[in-house]
Amino acid sequence: MTAFLEKQGYRTQVVDAISEGICHFWHLKQRAGFIAQGLTFEEIMSRIPVDTDVIGISAMFSGEWPVTHDLINAIRLRFPRPIIIAGGEHVTALPEFSLRDCPALNYCVRGEGEYPLFELLEILRNHGDASLAPSVAFLKLDGEYHNPSQMTRIKTIDEIPWPKWSAEYLENFWRAGKSYGVWTKRDMPFMASRGCPYQCTFCSNPQMWSTRYILREGEDVIPRSSTICANFKSRVCNSMT
Repeated sequence: MTAFLEKQGYRTQVVDAISEGICHFWHLKQRAGFIAQGLTFEEIMSRIPVDTDVIGISAMFSGEWPVTHDLINAIRLRFPRPIIIAGGEHVTALPEFSLRDCPALNYCVRGEGEYPLFELLEILRNHGDASLAPSVAFLKLDGEYHNPSQMTRIKTIDEIPWPKWSAEYLENFWRAGKSYGVWTKRDMPFMASRGCPYQCTFCSNPQMWSTRYILREGEDVIPRSSTICANFKSRVCNSMT
């Protein structure tokens, strides 16, 4: 998302509360029995620039919503001016619930967020009508729920820039022993596709992806495939001998 918005001319800053505090666990005072992982609310808010105009929140899993809800409220108290937008699986499946349960939240971007978020930002920047932004849900001033009439899907994910990772991003996981690789302690699996063709009853997939499964082109994922294959064969031969 960051790389995509910067490609459109927006200045962004990411606060990755998990990678920056990957081995830090702490109890939530306001929710007995809950233990959070990563940066604390205070640490997260200290990393948000004071001149921020829009704050985006990732709300992926419904089991995490109570914590995300409290984080949004804490951010609103510290930053009363910026617009707060949430995206992800949870708010895609339950946008009206999320908006009414957390009045500090201004908008929910449903489904794939790159283009809808960009269009919403353009509309807000020009003081336009937010209801014209596709895939964006919100509560009107009278409390009426605005449900977006359409959900947009990206036709080709090769148009999306690769994530903007700092030089230390993967190092944070490797130092903590969070590799999950099959070869070395410095491997990291990644996905080069979007969507899922299945319709499990417990999953928000049909709302999030419309069951359309698409993949990046192989040349985009592995531009030097011949070199990688040669190294792989060499490693296999060495291990066999």
